[in-house]
Amino acid sequence: MPLIGLVVILLGLLAAACAPPPEPSAGGPRPPTPDAATVSPTVPERIRVGYSSTSLVILASLVAEQAGFYTAQGLDAELVQVAPQASLAALTTGELDYVLSLGSTVRAAAKGLPVRLVEASLRAPQFVLVAQPDIRAGADLRGKTLGVTSLGGTNFQTAQLLVQHFGLDPQQDVQIVGVGEESQLYQALRLGRVQATPISPPFPVLAEREGYRLLVNAADVLPLPQTGVGTSVAKLDTQRAQVRRMVAAEIQGLRFVRAEREATIALIAERFQMEREVAARSYDLVLPSFSTDGRLDREGLELLLSLDQALGALDVVPPLESVADFRLVDEALALLDR
Repeated sequence: MPLIGLVVILLGLLAAACAPPPEPSAGGPRPPTPDAATVSPTVPERIRVGYSSTSLVILASLVAEQAGFYTAQGLDAELVQVAPQASLAALTTGELDYVLSLGSTVRAAAKGLPVRLVEASLRAPQFVLVAQPDIRAGADLRGKTLGVTSLGGTNFQTAQLLVQHFGLDPQQDVQIVGVGEESQLYQALRLGRVQATPISPPFPVLAEREGYRLLVNAADVLPLPQTGVGTSVAKLDTQRAQVRRMVAAEIQGLRFVRAEREATIALIAERFQMEREVAARSYDLVLPSFSTDGRLDREGLELLLSLDQALGALDVVPPLESVADFRLVDEALALLDR
């Protein structure tokens, strides 16, 4: 089904949320009627939402925008691409209302910035460890060079944890080198400059087509949250109802991603200009990374902060309540499911 047609159907369903659901169309599965109607302003509230990169990590937010879930929650949302550090500064000044940057939000809050994490869309990274064809198992990584985007970032942390997953020491058994953005990582793998790299779709799909080996999907083994909604303490104090509705829209996006495979694949193919087959394989690889309900995982957040401490980015791991508001998701779920 063409994406424009899909969006029209979705918006129509939003308008019919309180009516009996329409019959499925003959052309394919019917997108679900959005969750129960919520109390929202008559005039949509204008909000600006910052994100760092256009990738599948913000898929639930792209769905919320395209399917009208923000609108259903009384929000006129503008998604704006902003570098992580700049987005956190803009959050505190009110230039942005929300950010889709879990790690940066948590780190900033841990250092005393008046921001909080309120939702987690990704329960795990979307990286797949791709290796040269002759590397058949994790143990074969011993003595090899792994490429990452940069030393100290999320990609680097994932590489270390995946090496540990295979029973190896990331400090002694492998060499980890910074290469650059993911397109450069992919080329470094193809040129033989690195023997393995954790990389996100569509690159694992393209590599698989060329005979490279997918050793492990990080989403299957690492409880390390990655993307979620952050906002300012001031917003929480003065506009908590709006924050609740923002989180509700993200949860609706998460539900749609999990429930509607074909419609989501169509969106991926259109938005990221992928072949349908590449979009489908990418969807299957990233699906395990998505949360079912946006809840914040304490163990995962503690792991994230502990890794930052080990890298010297934090002196101590602060109480989790000082970096996240754990009540917002429950409030949003009550709003949706009442």
